[in-house]
Amino acid sequence: MVNNPRAGLEILQKAQLAGHGKLIAVSRPRSDLDPPKWRVTNTINDVLNTPNFAGFQDACASNIEKSVNAIKRETGITDAEIIRIPSLYQVYDREVWQYGQEADGNKRRQIRGRVPAQETRESGEQQGQRLADVPEEDVGTKILNALEAGTPPRVLEQQPANIPARSLKGRQEEANGEAAALYPSTINSVVLGNRQILAPNPWGPVIDGQDVLSAAVNAAYAKANYTVRYIDDWFTHYTTYGDVHCASNVIREIPTAKWW
Repeated sequence: MVNNPRAGLEILQKAQLAGHGKLIAVSRPRSDLDPPKWRVTNTINDVLNTPNFAGFQDACASNIEKSVNAIKRETGITDAEIIRIPSLYQVYDREVWQYGQEADGNKRRQIRGRVPAQETRESGEQQGQRLADVPEEDVGTKILNALEAGTPPRVLEQQPANIPARSLKGRQEEANGEAAALYPSTINSVVLGNRQILAPNPWGPVIDGQDVLSAAVNAAYAKANYTVRYIDDWFTHYTTYGDVHCASNVIREIPTAKWW
């Protein structure tokens, strides 16, 4: 399975040509645990009008193809054994999505990557979660990225601050890439039993009653005879540059048969 940003771009472009350019590009509904600014306001036109959007998809596709060609060369697999999944990318740390404020008078700022704070109450009272209030002067507060959050604190403290690989951005720069998934990345998934895939819901635009992105993803996985089960991870992991595979730890059953 390989991401294909050119195919993802084509999906949005076809929707625009069909007269759906003013449709909101993300169909995700509100969840009870969402922050005040939860609703994406970008239209399909807005996304496609992002500076150098098409060119960036093409650049990402070219770099992906270099890796695919290396794997084909070293393993002998062919194009017939490779399934392409429609996807889209944005420049790392230049977020495309704009979020709308709910009309409830709540003026708390939503900081990308901010994790809900655990509110500890007096003994005997129930614990709950709330979104951390972030004053204007606290915007620079350190927020762990995906790589740092997955590193043991003791190890993290021992790392010199000037090591580029300490941050996710540094690791991507070392690989000559500064790309992040625009929509939740359905390839960032977990393979379950019974030929099922657990993937993040991309929440693509809904046209004629169908999410055009998830429909394309379903069709791609169907080529391998797998069905997809979707889960919403937008504010739990996607906004901190991770998805289902990043967020999970799977225990596998070891087969009794000597498969080797």
